[in-house]
Amino acid sequence: MDINLLKPYANNAKLHPAKQIKMVADSIKEFGFNQPIVVDQNNEIIVGHGRYLAAKSLGLTDVPVLVKTDLTPVQVMAYRLADNKLNESDWEQNLLVAELKLIDAQGFNVELIGFDKGLIGSPAETIKEATLNLSERFIIPPISVLDTRQAYWMQRKKNWYGVGLRGGEGREAMEAVGGFTGNIPGYYSIKKREEAKIGREMSKEEFEEKFLDQMLASTTVQTTDAGGLLSVFDPVLCEVMYKWFCPTKGSILDPFSGGSTRGVVASFLDYKYYGIDLSEKQVKANQEQALKILPADKQPTWIRGNSLDMDSLLPADLKVDFIFSCPPYFDYEVYTDDPADLSNVSYEVFTKQYAEIIAKSVARLKDNRFAVFCTGEVRDEDGYYRDFNDLTKRAFVQAGAKFYNDLIIITP
Repeated sequence: MDINLLKPYANNAKLHPAKQIKMVADSIKEFGFNQPIVVDQNNEIIVGHGRYLAAKSLGLTDVPVLVKTDLTPVQVMAYRLADNKLNESDWEQNLLVAELKLIDAQGFNVELIGFDKGLIGSPAETIKEATLNLSERFIIPPISVLDTRQAYWMQRKKNWYGVGLRGGEGREAMEAVGGFTGNIPGYYSIKKREEAKIGREMSKEEFEEKFLDQMLASTTVQTTDAGGLLSVFDPVLCEVMYKWFCPTKGSILDPFSGGSTRGVVASFLDYKYYGIDLSEKQVKANQEQALKILPADKQPTWIRGNSLDMDSLLPADLKVDFIFSCPPYFDYEVYTDDPADLSNVSYEVFTKQYAEIIAKSVARLKDNRFAVFCTGEVRDEDGYYRDFNDLTKRAFVQAGAKFYNDLIIITP
């Protein structure tokens, strides 16, 4: 409606100081005019005087309007007051500050939505407080099942992402095999639920077009620019494994480092991390991200190279307190086009080189220390399991290690 046709209510009891009008105007510029001004049959404003004044200040000529003709005069008067009064509820202060910090950490100016930056402190103070929160000992009973669906786990992951951790950077062009149905938990149950709502079946294409983003948001799976699936390592799992199996301020070797997560979490928690990756692009992306999160003197060590050449890549006398990695699941995810990449070789070559890398890693492990590999299953060309988990165990035993325990991870 033409803004000049609107009539402000002469006895409007709600004050609209210039500062508030500016904040409303800034909000309209940032998010759009999403809440209409409500008027009666005579175009007199019932609610939305602040939006009206903000629109005038922006020079808008047309604004969204909702005309209410079904209210009695006394209902109109009551609605004017209720609209303002009912929005005066208090905030849960801790949750409010936590949300503001997450928004601020992504570079969004919280003052645009009416909050004082003093609530969250300077960027340096925000990082410092996040460090304190993450440095509190995160204790989960040492059991054999880790349920990442629990609220405490999800909140912890949110804390990690709040300091800027982005584990998928550097792998945007990576290709992966396998469909969404087998990799997104609850795919079919969500599909059936949404079909029940609309009263008909949906094709996989229609369902994924409408709901894929929503499903991916609750998992550690992402899509790549190449249309593949990208698994992003869980930072909370890193933290738990480090706390359980690595001595305080100990050293960690990761022969298949991939994204930045394991390295950043290690250095954040005062461990010394050595990660090896074939991709120069990946190593560079990891280093750039770590510099945004960690002090310059507290950086993880990422080395570009093949872990088969570990002896020439690492100091000759280096011995570590913990081996922690997530190896390639044969050809499930194709990380690079390098012929030396284990995701590009035949399965026979893969098993041989995989076992050799494990042996070289175990040779770097101090006595009475642990190694943890996060693995899943892979299928052959006929769809049968290759028993990749058993392959991993046998390789460690052949390298002189002893099998201690299985941990099962439950994901959303």
